[in-house]
Amino acid sequence: MQPEPPRLRDATLCVTRVEINNRTGGVILAQILAGEPALAVIYSLQLFGGDCAGDISLHLRQRTDDSAEAAASIAPVLEGHEISRILCVPQTTGDVLSATAAAELTGATLVTYVMDDCNVFNAGISDAGMRRLIERSAVCFAVSPLLCEVYEQKFGEPFWLLPPVNESRLFAPPDLEPPANREPRGVIIGNVWSRDVLADLRSTIRQS
Repeated sequence: MQPEPPRLRDATLCVTRVEINNRTGGVILAQILAGEPALAVIYSLQLFGGDCAGDISLHLRQRTDDSAEAAASIAPVLEGHEISRILCVPQTTGDVLSATAAAELTGATLVTYVMDDCNVFNAGISDAGMRRLIERSAVCFAVSPLLCEVYEQKFGEPFWLLPPVNESRLFAPPDLEPPANREPRGVIIGNVWSRDVLADLRSTIRQS
């Protein structure tokens, strides 16, 4: 018989796309949320077998576009927990529905952090859903100056810059001697989300 999960008090809830761990961009969220005394995570896509930071974590995929149905699905998840803050890092309309429903049910302060564009240039979040999230949020952040600019232009609300950072000890110093590899090797810094993007990157490098 498994023990019951802890009942959280004065907790932060993070609503995001995949598990928060050190194998995805979720490592940035793990650093941001590391100091939270009580943390709950709801993610909509399971990629790592449930390996996720937090005192409690749950894989919950919204299968509706109706806000009332979304609230009904998330209410049992939040029952017994005291949620004071919600951080939403959305990639789908379902993530938006989960976050806004949780905010309505708990009265917690909602913060939006756009780390991956899934509305302006890329599909994933409907205009209505994104606007609902922004209007419900106390403050909105984006990961780059460009995203701040385009989201402000489209939705008419301020977005503040919150770039990803890391410890200097994890980076090679400028005077590091390169290894004498027998074959030339390269390193990709950043995210390559598809074979098409990788092909474009290789083509650019060949022609440079």
